[in-house]
Amino acid sequence: MANKTKKQHKQCRKKTVKKSHISEIKKLNSNYDDFIKHNLSKSFQNTLVKEFNNRNILDYSTVPTKNNKYSYTYTIKKNDNYGIYYYTSNETNKTRVLINCKKMAKNKTFFNMNELDISSDETYVAFSIDYNGDNTTTLYLKNIDTEKETVVTNKGGGGYCISPDSKLLYYVICDSQRPDPL
Repeated sequence: MANKTKKQHKQCRKKTVKKSHISEIKKLNSNYDDFIKHNLSKSFQNTLVKEFNNRNILDYSTVPTKNNKYSYTYTIKKNDNYGIYYYTSNETNKTRVLINCKKMAKNKTFFNMNELDISSDETYVAFSIDYNGDNTTTLYLKNIDTEKETVVTNKGGGGYCISPDSKLLYYVICDSQRPDPL
């Protein structure tokens, strides 16, 4: 049985793209580039840009997620690329900034933030940000009460969670064995 599997595996690896296919693909790409250059006038490009901008949501705010101590919400304003996460005390109704994505993305060529993980006792929030576009993230742990933010690792793999007792942070790191992103 094992030999049969190996033989099938080798047969799959023998399939390759023929050189004639590559030249056809290059020819099609060249034709497409020529079409775009000659047929997309400036006025048509401006029309497309206006249409795309009209479809963008200008101001957006999530419905507050209410937990024991705080309620959490995310807001993005008109013409901003990134928004701000807020938390509001359920006792005093005082609202404060949890994470300012707009500020963290400033002067960065790439910025992609993953989901937040808030501890069960609502003392900590864990979040990770990809600054390069290679899915290697910087993992942060922020104390909500003191607002102290700590970098846990710069080699995060995107996966993380705070334990149910709020005492441990589990996370995945990337090493040299990690394959290149697609």
